Amino acid sequence: MEVDYKAIGQRIKIARIKKGVTQETVADLIDITPAHMSNVETGKTKVSLPTLIAIANALSVSVDTLLCDNVIASKIVFEKEAKDIFSDCDEYEVRFLRAFFYFELVKRYQNVPLIEKVLTLQEANNVEQASSDVIFKFIISECTEAAKVLPATYAGYKEKETGRITKGAALALKARAALYAASRLFNPNGDKDKWIAAAEAAYEIIGDQTALGYGLDKSFSNLFGPENNKSKEVILARPTGSNNSFEAANFPMGVKGGKTSTCPTENLASAFEMKTGVPFDWNDENMRKNPYEKRDPRFYMTIVHNNMKWPADKNVEIWEGGVNGLPLPNATSTGYYLCKYVNKSISFEPGAPTANAHHNWVLFRYAEVLLNYAEAMVNAYGENGLE
Repeated sequence: MEVDYKAIGQRIKIARIKKGVTQETVADLIDITPAHMSNVETGKTKVSLPTLIAIANALSVSVDTLLCDNVIASKIVFEKEAKDIFSDCDEYEVRFLRAFFYFELVKRYQNVPLIEKVLTLQEANNVEQASSDVIFKFIISECTEAAKVLPATYAGYKEKETGRITKGAALALKARAALYAASRLFNPNGDKDKWIAAAEAAYEIIGDQTALGYGLDKSFSNLFGPENNKSKEVILARPTGSNNSFEAANFPMGVKGGKTSTCPTENLASAFEMKTGVPFDWNDENMRKNPYEKRDPRFYMTIVHNNMKWPADKNVEIWEGGVNGLPLPNATSTGYYLCKYVNKSISFEPGAPTANAHHNWVLFRYAEVLLNYAEAMVNAYGENGLE
């Protein structure tokens, strides 16, 4: 039995149309060319497993939905491809990834099936949900075992090995999972033992900080640039290679190549305090007159505001009727554009010197570990927990 790539492509096209997005949009989201996306939909190219998964995620559908009657036939092809992908991974790296994705499931859906073996079709049809408590215990146990085996660093390996799962990554996932398990959402009765366990999990990293090589970066901007994976604060980052799709998706409308995707809200903008540490307040007349002056420096590295020079030497005009504002199609409706992770050196102007840049999405930072620890200690021991 052969895989019917044309049928798979047709289902991808149907799912894309239902979601109301273009081939170009999906291609941008998953870092492939529009031509390749077109070939996938027409079945002219054999879609790879990673690309199929990326498309399914972009379209908010399951891989099974796209495969449909090709599930059995594609199993042989994709099992081999998956084996090749993970061939140079340590067993505990693979177990970490399973735990990581289980965390993504449990934090969204709480009770989910816990699958630890390959299921038959009948078993899959009759699988039952496990409680969130069981899922969290599984994640924490897997991370505990992985941390015993995985190295603190892959120093000495080839550069391409950067980004592999380390002991610190396993402990960071363990600390995050323990904190969620202790939270009111998953711990409605306020069991303090869970908060204590969360604090202890975070301290496993803090207490071994020097050996693990982590610390706070003195420059906030270092955490979101093309070489952020080299920061001592970054525990694990997901590289996507050199591209410009994120800039295309988030440069303001009115900027060459900009399409606008993520627009920060006023809630986020107002959460940034003044440089003095005083909370920002629109009811304060002085603050209201100059709302974007003397704010927390991180504000300017996160949010593009009205009259800010961005991405090059021109001020953005976000007001209604401005060059980058409504009623321009797809212009921001919040009054802000995204700055965080966006590389302003990239330009879509013909002949521009910088057309692409490396992007690494931070999954775990040492700063999060410190905040996890503080939150857990306060909930476990009250304000005395911070002393």
